[in-house]
Amino acid sequence: MAANFLIRQTPQGWELTVESARKGLVHCEDRDVAVNIGKAAAKRRGVGLIMQEDQDGSEPALGFTESLAA
Repeated sequence: MAANFLIRQTPQGWELTVESARKGLVHCEDRDVAVNIGKAAAKRRGVGLIMQEDQDGSEPALGFTESLAA
């Protein structure tokens, strides 16, 4: 089974990675750019996209999960 893509907020901006990977694939300063790249990549691979954002400096929370299987 293919791993989902994960977008997470970092101090430097936004990072797109494969859910099980330690290292990011793409780093973006703009959230919308990261989401658009993540959606395209997930749709192409037929996997989900998970968004992880900080909530007012607290622990990161999962924002949404979107299944983009063709």
